[in-house]
Amino acid sequence: DDPYIIENVTVNDGISIGDSSVYFVIRNSSVNGGISIRDSSVYFVIRNCSVYEGGYYGKGIKLNNVTNSMIFNNTAYNNYYGIYLTDSNNNTLLDNTAYNNNYGIYLTDSNNNTLLENTAYNNYNGIYVAYGSTNMISGNTANDNKFLGIQLYYSYNNTIRDNTVNFNDYTAGIFLDDSYNNTVRDNTVNFNANTGIFLDDSYNNTIELNNVKNNYGDGISLWESNNNDILRNEANDNDRYGIYLFGYMSICNN
Repeated sequence: DDPYIIENVTVNDGISIGDSSVYFVIRNSSVNGGISIRDSSVYFVIRNCSVYEGGYYGKGIKLNNVTNSMIFNNTAYNNYYGIYLTDSNNNTLLDNTAYNNNYGIYLTDSNNNTLLENTAYNNYNGIYVAYGSTNMISGNTANDNKFLGIQLYYSYNNTIRDNTVNFNDYTAGIFLDDSYNNTVRDNTVNFNANTGIFLDDSYNNTIELNNVKNNYGDGISLWESNNNDILRNEANDNDRYGIYLFGYMSICNN
């Protein structure tokens, strides 16, 4: 069936779609107040849109209980959340840009999503995943955020790989907080104002083959984090320690 299409429009009060049973496309549009999709399992696409001025706690693009969407090449700015997923699984976020938000990209209670080649900059937090599993975060750029680049919070079995996470302030480039069984691999994490990769109360994670240099704290720091594998990383020219450990873990070939 042909999709329902919204395109080439300027909307001043947002777009909201709920409980849809038809395939639809939103593209090439400017949306003040954001786009909200809820309770949908039908494939849909949001593409080439600008979403902005979502307001206090407002979302540029919000998916609530949504599966099988493609969010592609959108720009989200001046919102509380640039792109926000809750209770949403099996979605793809590709080549989006989020800036001047509190959170650039935010996932909560959402699993098996793919975040690929997105850019999150000049937010308070770049990419944030809470209570999520089996998400793939790959090829993204999370630079120049005021708090941190990429964070997992109470999350497990996620993969963070091939990302560029530089020049973030305050906490860390990549931060795992109370998270386990995640893989952090092949990332470039340089010139962050504190630690490059930081694990706090996190266990059974693999931190492997990362380039972690020129950070103003430690390169890789683990606090009260047990049974993590730190393998074949380059952690050079950091202002404090290359690798700082507090707890029990194994380290090989760094």
